[in-house]
Amino acid sequence: MQELLVLLLAPDVWSSTIRLATPIAYASLAAMICERSGVTNIALEGMLLTSAFCATIGSYFTGSALVGVAAGVAGSVLLGAIFAWLVLALAGEQIVIGAAINVAVLGLFGYLSFVLFQTPGVTPTVNGLDPIAVTGFADIPWIGPVLFRHTPTVLLLPVAVLFCYLLVFRTPLGLRIRVAGEAPVVDEAAGVNVIRTRFVALLIASAVVGFGGVNLSLETLKFYQDSMVAGRGFIALAANIFGGWTALGGALASLLFGFSQALMFRIQIFRIPQEFIFMLPYALTLVVLVLGAARRSAAPAALGKAFRRQA
Repeated sequence: MQELLVLLLAPDVWSSTIRLATPIAYASLAAMICERSGVTNIALEGMLLTSAFCATIGSYFTGSALVGVAAGVAGSVLLGAIFAWLVLALAGEQIVIGAAINVAVLGLFGYLSFVLFQTPGVTPTVNGLDPIAVTGFADIPWIGPVLFRHTPTVLLLPVAVLFCYLLVFRTPLGLRIRVAGEAPVVDEAAGVNVIRTRFVALLIASAVVGFGGVNLSLETLKFYQDSMVAGRGFIALAANIFGGWTALGGALASLLFGFSQALMFRIQIFRIPQEFIFMLPYALTLVVLVLGAARRSAAPAALGKAFRRQA
């Protein structure tokens, strides 16, 4: 019991929790924006992978991590525009198209990595973003190492949460996004172009999730690997549901998953079978989805439903 208490209070556990939760949190913010607009974005997994690959390629060929960040976000936005065109302009089935995109980008980047580096599914190490110690706060006992010694995307996560909250709940565009997800015919009756509103929401969400992919490739690993996303896009969807389709709720739920992953690397001292340790984050995802099913009534009413403008 004492060993467990020491483990739970260790600052490195909580620092790892925040670090591991970061890509999930960015993806959950994107999921919140998409679903508030009425679009179920299963392609978040592919967007994380796309931004990770593009960030790595950008950094590799220019030697600049900042160029890599821009390339990662741009790649995610481009994929988001393709997804938006398929599900909005062509009124395609959102779940099917999202799943197809996930499979397609995984194969594409595996092939491109082979063409460019002769190593399928993996790239060489690139220049990345190093941790930053926030002056005046990083030396505070326990709190400093936990909150104020992280890489840039981790430190910027609270800003992203605030931005997404203000965008969706405190701006005219956010109101149109929420109405598009609840009652798109009301938006249309008020003269709002629902398709355009959802398209803009998807592009913004794609940019947000792009920072999650940048975190994985330029901060966590500093190279690209096919298995690096490891279901985080799907976990983010669960975090968004558990967080009640809110920015802060999704981010806090992401910390829960990050905590489970942080424990995964340390709980072996209790002689728990390795198979159970590695399944912990995914088992937690299933539990959250089951609990979230009971809250399904809180989901946007028009979620997942294609909208066609009336003649």
